Amino acid sequence: MNNTEKLHQAFVQGLSIPASAVRSDLAYQDITAWDSMSHLFLISALEDTFSIQIATEDILEMSSYQRITTLLKKYDVIL
Repeated sequence: MNNTEKLHQAFVQGLSIPASAVRSDLAYQDITAWDSMSHLFLISALEDTFSIQIATEDILEMSSYQRITTLLKKYDVIL
């Protein structure tokens, strides 16, 4: 499984959504499943998936699929 597939799986797991709901234009609160509580589950899934510790300021910036892909590069996660 490549990192893009792992990212998709982290979204599925963290937000409890079907794989078909994960899109590159997905953004925080665009869907009811991505609320403040599930955002924390998503962060946990990302940290577990990529074996990283995400800084608080980055967690606050992770407001969309695209933004997350950009910020993951900071943690040497290449998508």
